[in-house]
Amino acid sequence: MPRPRKRILIPLSGPEEEKAPSTPRNKRNSSLMKVKTPPKKKRAVELESPLERARKLLHVSAVPESLPCRESETSQILSYVQEAIKEKNGTCIYISGTPGTGKTASVREIIKVLQAKVDTKDLNRFKYTEINALKLSDPLKTYCALWESLSGEKVSSNHANSLLEEYFKSSASKSDPWVVFIDELDMLAANQSLMYNLFNWPNVPNSRLILIAVANTMDLPERMTHKKISSRIGLTRINFTAYNHQQLIKILESRLEGIETFEKDAIEFAARKVSAFSGDARRALDICRRAVEILESSLCKTSDNDVPNSSTPKKKVTIAIIDKAVKEMLNSPSVTFVRRASLHQKLFLWSIVETQRRKGADETEFREVAQHHETLCMIHNIEKPSYSDLSAVCSFLCNCAAIFAQDGRRDIYRRIRLNCVSEDDIILALKQERIFKSIVK
Repeated sequence: MPRPRKRILIPLSGPEEEKAPSTPRNKRNSSLMKVKTPPKKKRAVELESPLERARKLLHVSAVPESLPCRESETSQILSYVQEAIKEKNGTCIYISGTPGTGKTASVREIIKVLQAKVDTKDLNRFKYTEINALKLSDPLKTYCALWESLSGEKVSSNHANSLLEEYFKSSASKSDPWVVFIDELDMLAANQSLMYNLFNWPNVPNSRLILIAVANTMDLPERMTHKKISSRIGLTRINFTAYNHQQLIKILESRLEGIETFEKDAIEFAARKVSAFSGDARRALDICRRAVEILESSLCKTSDNDVPNSSTPKKKVTIAIIDKAVKEMLNSPSVTFVRRASLHQKLFLWSIVETQRRKGADETEFREVAQHHETLCMIHNIEKPSYSDLSAVCSFLCNCAAIFAQDGRRDIYRRIRLNCVSEDDIILALKQERIFKSIVK
């Protein structure tokens, strides 16, 4: 016979409100509702220290609100381009200057100003195309890039050349003015026919082509074997000189406006150091950015020490920190190796850098490097080495571990890449030499 179950009576303390059943998920959701999490962007700004902010603003890729110390050059270029757009005339502007002097940034700032005037109906409409010759796999791809920008069609280089010729002779007069900005023009100099066409088209009646050509070599027109090229480029020339230390101070201070992370003497010291060997604003930014990183590292090491003493680092970049950053960048073993290399060894290393940049890859082929090496020799009046000489240069650099070359191959298609020497090492070593100031960028 089954045993009867006992009833357990629980005394009631009083009436209670009925509660909905609470599951773990409901609890999690209700707890999230009570916590107000600020947006990620807002929280990042609040937690960002002055040193972190300075490090970001000193990066070469950071776009400043304005470009100081180039008001005169910018005003000239703006005046020429704006007048050509208003009059619907073709023209050519040749802008030269060593790397890091603000040529590209100035042109882009001018285009923004002109486009803003179009938006406010203060200027006629115009088409705009920007081409970086360094990114083209072949100089003739310039034709393809121009035609694709104009029509949206992808065609071969020969076909694009023919279509562009026809366009400038017949159709351009019915279209809006076309502003074409070609950066790194030096990379196209080996193709004389291409150079002639680029500088001839603005002179075709009613072409309405406004060509802005930027190069690192001031006397590139005089080095062209095609004399007609020199006469056409000579219409309007603007040269960007290297920055002096006062201009570099102004550039650095404009980047760091409102952020008290540098002692004033430290900024001046950095500017004087850079102006002494290059006048490259990008190098000044790199040095100051590295100085911030050094300071951040030293502060992290002492963050656990609650008792301040004489050895506790300051929270501002000093002359001593700038000096350390400069020495780091200029006196590393790899930089010293490049500095002591022969002329053609240096040219070969730089040619590897250029071809890798253009392809957007870490490796390239010997034939491409050799071709670029030959172009540099032609532009800068340097005696061209033979194929066997360049092969010997490649083998030497490979044996020193400066570069890596594909095993078992000695032909023009063997793969090569930088090894123990980096792109920055090559730039730092070569920028200090007179012959490379117009080559290295």
